[in-house]
Amino acid sequence: MCPRFWVQYIRSSFYDCLHLEYTEGTRYFITTDKKLAWRAEGIFTFLNIKTGVYLLNENKLKIIKKYDNK
Repeated sequence: MCPRFWVQYIRSSFYDCLHLEYTEGTRYFITTDKKLAWRAEGIFTFLNIKTGVYLLNENKLKIIKKYDNK
């Protein structure tokens, strides 16, 4: 694979992680990226973060992880 692909892949992954860091203190994280939504659900569940994760697909909101206000 070409080096340009790897640079884009690493950059994309970096920004995904950065977005998840910013949403840690919020109630809701809404994304159109299915892979990022499932990654967020796994990380937030593992770290016991209350933020809810929602996937927006074709103007419908799918709950991946509900906001836990406990």
